Amino acid sequence: MPAPAILILDDELAHGNMLQDILELNDLKADVVARPEEAFEALRNRRYALVITDFRMPTMTGVEWMRKAREMVPGLPVMIVSGVMDMPALSQASQWGVNYIFEKPVNVKHFVEQVKACVMGASNARLLPRGGSTLPPFRAPDTHRAQDRTASFPQPLHYLVAQTQAVTDALAALWARLGEGKPVWLVGPAGSEIEYILKEIAGWQKATERSIRVLSAADFKHESIDKLLTQWSRGQASERIVMWGDLGDMSAADQEAFVSWIEQLQPHFGHVSFIIWVEAELFGLQPERLSPVLVEAVERSGLYWPPMRR
Repeated sequence: MPAPAILILDDELAHGNMLQDILELNDLKADVVARPEEAFEALRNRRYALVITDFRMPTMTGVEWMRKAREMVPGLPVMIVSGVMDMPALSQASQWGVNYIFEKPVNVKHFVEQVKACVMGASNARLLPRGGSTLPPFRAPDTHRAQDRTASFPQPLHYLVAQTQAVTDALAALWARLGEGKPVWLVGPAGSEIEYILKEIAGWQKATERSIRVLSAADFKHESIDKLLTQWSRGQASERIVMWGDLGDMSAADQEAFVSWIEQLQPHFGHVSFIIWVEAELFGLQPERLSPVLVEAVERSGLYWPPMRR
């Protein structure tokens, strides 16, 4: 059986040829064109299992091309490769059902896995962070089929845009993990819209934004935390969601002490959701700032938050 055909549309032909080489080294066949008009013509002459398009091109964006292409081939799978996509662009891509968004430069292993998952119909492709293979893998709950994951949310999204299946999966996994009553280790790139994630959780829990509290992980040693713990134990505090951050600013010894402290703490405060935010860049660029104990905790039960923008 011949390999499914893939079409690559990239106005930078050298980059398109590089993607073609990557795919063909992994037993996937791809054609490359540099102009949207050439891609439309290619669709008229051949059946493609997937189109991979650049986002910013001289005559139209990748989303605009996808809209027109799906008038020709309804349901055509399309993935976008982009150096920069802002929130309006991501929202537009989500509304028109782009299958996946890759960030330039692509992580080769991740890129090949996602393309194979699409063209081969694989439903259990491993979702790796877009930035590099050194980050912990995303873990989606096995109890939800891909097409049912949006139904796992207690209510529709109000602050976030599920622009890719990875975001939808991450939200489903986040909600499932919160229901287990354990600390949630959330890994994501600097600049992620963490405040919107927290607001979504508050809405799911039928709580207000005032129930959210953001603390530095270093605060766990401060005497004021003892007062908070007493309030939480008596149900006197308004906090329902507590996020701990800035772990990279702590010493390795303090990181290890925090990991032990937070994992022992959570079972005693089931009505409070603890989320520990770890910047993904620390894993790839500054691993020396992370204690092995912290890395192990993240790798054991961490969730990766896909970037909302570069």
